[in-house]
Amino acid sequence: MTISTEANPHLPEKVRPYWTANGKALDRFNKFCKADSRIDSILLPVYDGLTLIKWRDVGSATNGSNGSNGHNGHNGHNGD
Repeated sequence: MTISTEANPHLPEKVRPYWTANGKALDRFNKFCKADSRIDSILLPVYDGLTLIKWRDVGSATNGSNGSNGHNGHNGHNGD
């Protein structure tokens, strides 16, 4: 994933590596979001793209959790 001269002929060559690295990082992030079964994500066609991400609702009936984010509502303390 690079920003070619044909795609953006007005981008100065000295900043092209910076924007190419940002594009590659964004591509890795989007692939991570797509592959992670704990989250739902959607890419909206707003400006250059807007990604909305939320915890997947696993439902309290399937795993006994109290919240919609897949966590059981406990903070790690045993109540002492």
